[in-house]
Amino acid sequence: MKNKKAKFFCENCGKEVPENAKICTHCGKFFTNVRCPKCGHQGNTKDFKNGCPECGYSKKESTIQYKELKKSLAKNIFLNFINKKYPPKQVQKETSLPVWIYIFTVGLFILIAIAFYSCLIDH
Repeated sequence: MKNKKAKFFCENCGKEVPENAKICTHCGKFFTNVRCPKCGHQGNTKDFKNGCPECGYSKKESTIQYKELKKSLAKNIFLNFINKKYPPKQVQKETSLPVWIYIFTVGLFILIAIAFYSCLIDH
């Protein structure tokens, strides 16, 4: 039969810590008590040996949720990396220029044509 002893994880970094730890060996966070991640009940480490005394949140459930959280986080990090490296192509709407640009362009073309024509007549 498998050991049903609860596992303890640091709230700050999520790494597993020893049951009686007062400081996380990974990130250095100081523990004053244990808090249930499901219901928020706080208490002494001894109270949580078989899971949360308030709601029954257990090692097996927390391990499964922690693994799912890690998978979800890894997936999000991967997708963010891919989107930064290969951003999705954005479709631009076809926009027409303002009318005044067309009028100005046609007027400029007419002025250039008149100037060119007057240069040809003078010579």
